[in-house]
Amino acid sequence: MIEEKFIDLFAHSSKLRDKMVAERDVVLTYALQLLSMSGLLRALAFKGGTCIRKIILGTSGRFSMDLDFTALKGRQPDDFVLEMMEVLNCEFHGITFRLEEGWRITQGGRSFTVTPEYSHGWNAKGAFDLQVSMREQPTLPVRSVPQIEQKYHKHLEFQPDTIPCLEVHEVIAEKVRSLYQRARVRDFFDLYLFGKRPFNKPLVRALVVLKLWQVRDVFEPDSFLERMDSGRYDWQDLSRLVAADFRVDERTILEACIKGFSFLKKLSPEEALIAKDSKAHRQKAARDELVAWCQTLRSNLKN
Repeated sequence: MIEEKFIDLFAHSSKLRDKMVAERDVVLTYALQLLSMSGLLRALAFKGGTCIRKIILGTSGRFSMDLDFTALKGRQPDDFVLEMMEVLNCEFHGITFRLEEGWRITQGGRSFTVTPEYSHGWNAKGAFDLQVSMREQPTLPVRSVPQIEQKYHKHLEFQPDTIPCLEVHEVIAEKVRSLYQRARVRDFFDLYLFGKRPFNKPLVRALVVLKLWQVRDVFEPDSFLERMDSGRYDWQDLSRLVAADFRVDERTILEACIKGFSFLKKLSPEEALIAKDSKAHRQKAARDELVAWCQTLRSNLKN
């Protein structure tokens, strides 16, 4: 484990209110390395807030306190947990990881979560959630992507591995799906940041429709955007995950998300058909055609 003084510097340069947020970011880097070296990541695709910061947005993204993956193969939660127990019960470069048998079923049975504990020289007890979604297979090809360089990387005992990740358009679509099903401030913030970057809007829209079809949830974009505007949100949930001098107004974030993702309302006839079929799942041929369209569109993009 890198020395505490380097985490102090990392927390200071990141302008964090809580040093332990920086400590968690570093510990998750060690956990990712351990999972990668074990080979377990070959069956998973990285996604979620930590993926967005470590792989896509870097220092412009918020911090995250856990790990999220999508399972790539049709395996049962207990198979994954047994493998994770083999990997996450060890000492790794001065961090002792512990994972006891057991898991929590989440997302209505479509995901499971384990909570590895850890300790090191100056933190006797920490823990983080590791969630694996079993709800669907990725629509786009998974790619192994290098982690964005962080200031503390030069003090690590290893060079961080490349990590198999959902493609960035699919990461954005996952964020929209998450926000559609449960409104969290951190998801608004992630979409606000993505809205400042170029991405293919028709591809994201089609992926959102497909993701909600997979979980039998009907996509109604008009009501979704209306709910965005009328909801009440706990903005304090975000404060410890961003720089202390972050000053963007909450209303600005909401309005940027509503405006930036208004393209979701422009469903194509094919997307509208799949959205209406989310409960019955009778239009599987049309769904497969939309999947193929997404894959072709992505393969034709420059990067």
